[in-house]
Amino acid sequence: MYKIYISGAIRNNPNYVRDFTKAKEHLEKLGFEVLCPLDTYAYRNNLPIKMCMFESLNLLRKADLVTFITEGIKSKGMSIERDLAEYCEIPIINYCMFEGVTRVDFYKEGKDEKRKAK
Repeated sequence: MYKIYISGAIRNNPNYVRDFTKAKEHLEKLGFEVLCPLDTYAYRNNLPIKMCMFESLNLLRKADLVTFITEGIKSKGMSIERDLAEYCEIPIINYCMFEGVTRVDFYKEGKDEKRKAK
């Protein structure tokens, strides 16, 4: 099962809880293990932004893929997450690629796992 990290604006998005929750539920239905910043101890316990960011980056380092759900909103955190994903060569997929998708088949091709959206 692929682990996918959800990145999106939080502080500059008044609808961030709805956006993250919707994306998480959809990606789980597609078969992904979702790594979501809103599920961190720091976020759930309203710790300072620095602690939330550190925990989020710890989740990101475990991801096979990253998806961005709020591309139109500026966010320092998203910028950091994008830079880290690019630096670590974690594939980035825009969330709009999953809109309307009802199933993702995971299959093996040689030694590498591949995914195919339907």
